[in-house]
Amino acid sequence: MDTDLDEARDIHDPGGRYVSYLGTNPWFHHPDDRWPTTEVAKTARLATAMLSIADRLAVP
Repeated sequence: MDTDLDEARDIHDPGGRYVSYLGTNPWFHHPDDRWPTTEVAKTARLATAMLSIADRLAVP
């Protein structure tokens, strides 16, 4: 895995565990994707889903 350019390198390089997802939407990481024009409800659903996945994968 090439971690030279992604945000997870600080976790990955020392052997840490993390969950990450990538977007294929043209707004993913786009500087104009800001409130109030962003889809807040959709973002909240995605964040809740990611939290659920991370919680299930977390080491007790």
